[in-house]
Amino acid sequence: MRRLPFQLAVLFCWLLASGAVVTAVGAFRFLKVAQPATGRVVALREHTSSDGSTYSPTIEFADPTGRIHVIESGLSASPPAYRVGEAVRVLYPPDRPTDGKLDHPVELWAAPLVLGVLSLGLGLFGGFLRMRELAVDRRR
Repeated sequence: MRRLPFQLAVLFCWLLASGAVVTAVGAFRFLKVAQPATGRVVALREHTSSDGSTYSPTIEFADPTGRIHVIESGLSASPPAYRVGEAVRVLYPPDRPTDGKLDHPVELWAAPLVLGVLSLGLGLFGGFLRMRELAVDRRR
């Protein structure tokens, strides 16, 4: 029963690491097929919470055929990082333009980075727990 915290730390470390790998592979696959386009911020969507409000840009862009597509960025900031009317670069898969993303490192890489850092932290914590268990066992 004493090893349970260590085992849980290892389990969650692997789950987070797996999530980091899956999201990183997804980002690489997205970038492999994504087409660039210049879009324009057409609105700022407000997201409210107990901490206040943040704003994410709604972006309109045209594909090579001239068809207009609208996406909402996953980036949300306070104060707003973009202004209505501002030109921005977007990346989109040609077969699914509505799955486009703002061409910004945070939007593309935040999930793999956060999951990777959490996995590393939990792995270090698990190592600390294991070292403590071994030290207790040696004293017996």
